[in-house]
Amino acid sequence: MTVVIKKRGTVESFDQDKIKRSIQKAAIDAGYSLNEKEDLINEITDHVTEKVKEEDEVKSDVICEAVLNEMLASSPEIVDAWRKFDRRYKF
Repeated sequence: MTVVIKKRGTVESFDQDKIKRSIQKAAIDAGYSLNEKEDLINEITDHVTEKVKEEDEVKSDVICEAVLNEMLASSPEIVDAWRKFDRRYKF
C-alpha cells in the first residue's frame, strides 16, 4: 500500500478519490460542469494513480506536480484555478 507524506510530515494512505475531488473542484472553479470534464478528470486520476501506486511512499508535492503536468496540456484554465485555490487556502 502506498503512503503519502504530507508537507507537514504527517503520513496517510494514498486515496485516489482525493485527487479526483481536487480536480473536480478546480474544474468547477474554472467554470466547467463536471459532465464537461468527466473524461479528463477520470483520465488524469487514473494516470496519476498508476504512477503513485508503483511507490511505497510518495510526497504530496510529487502527486500535485503529476496532476498539474497531466492537466497542463489539455486544460490550462483548470490548472490556473487549482493554483489560485492553493494560494488562497493552503499557504
